[in-house]
Amino acid sequence: LDSRTDGEWMLTQHQSRKQDAAFAKDGIEATVREALAPSTPSFNSELRARKLDKKLLAEIHREGHGKHKDRALRKGWAFERFVAKDDRNAPVRSASARAQETFGYGAQVKLVEATQDPKAFPVSALPEVAFVGRTNVGRSSLINAIFNAPTCPFGNLPGTTTAPHFYRVGDAVMVVDLPGYGMYHPRVASKLEAENARDAARRYLRMTGKHEVGTRNVKRVFVCVQALGLFEEDVRQLEFLETAGTPFGVIVTKCDKVPVMQLAKRIDYMRSQLAHYQHCHELMLSSALALTGIAPIQNVIGNVARPISRTYDAAAEDIASLV
Repeated sequence: LDSRTDGEWMLTQHQSRKQDAAFAKDGIEATVREALAPSTPSFNSELRARKLDKKLLAEIHREGHGKHKDRALRKGWAFERFVAKDDRNAPVRSASARAQETFGYGAQVKLVEATQDPKAFPVSALPEVAFVGRTNVGRSSLINAIFNAPTCPFGNLPGTTTAPHFYRVGDAVMVVDLPGYGMYHPRVASKLEAENARDAARRYLRMTGKHEVGTRNVKRVFVCVQALGLFEEDVRQLEFLETAGTPFGVIVTKCDKVPVMQLAKRIDYMRSQLAHYQHCHELMLSSALALTGIAPIQNVIGNVARPISRTYDAAAEDIASLV
């Protein structure tokens, strides 16, 4: 199957699930009536009527987010070939001192474990930061950009990550790449494997917050969402973390796919949706392909990571002396 056939298949599956859910909730007659004469305004109509936040628009322009006609991204290039340690384009250069201690100058990133068995989850005294999101949201690619190294496996088909991956970043922090909670492509995982992957992610998240107090030292859970907006699965995940009292942040991925003006309205609308969450600490924009918004995420992780005795400047001097 080519990419176009894959896209059509995924769209058909999404429409079928949405239609079945509407039939089960409201019945066939009510669903058809709502489709012919909607009782509530659609998301797109609300978005068009929303007033543009010029301050937010200026910030998006300043940080280089959004789809720009005059900026040709490296299409067809794996960004892992483009980003390298000590490269002038490495996003760690603009990060804070704590983030530079954690990620700068070749911090040792090691895969500790990749397993679906909760009993095999590694136990460590290091603070943990977990990434979760819908399948194919760009979660693993974003982690690679944060690490500034091609570490996490990634792919174009939904559901490449089928087990929680635990990455130890030096002696500073443990980063966990959780499987997605959306649809898994049958060429990547069977139905049983997909359900086991989703269950493994749920079991890990139950070890945070009020569910099982003190089980894991999770300092932040980053929920990765698409720039198009929050889906029902995203909202359920946010509600789960809010109920558990787990500190979390929302990262908007693939911001280079949405035009700037539309992105500003969508982020403003998303900001209003997140206003009532008391345990939501951040709303950050990012693009793993364009390498935008990476430093702010590194800053947050650096602030919750274990402090390193050697500073970034000292490490730079040591490397310079060897050269």
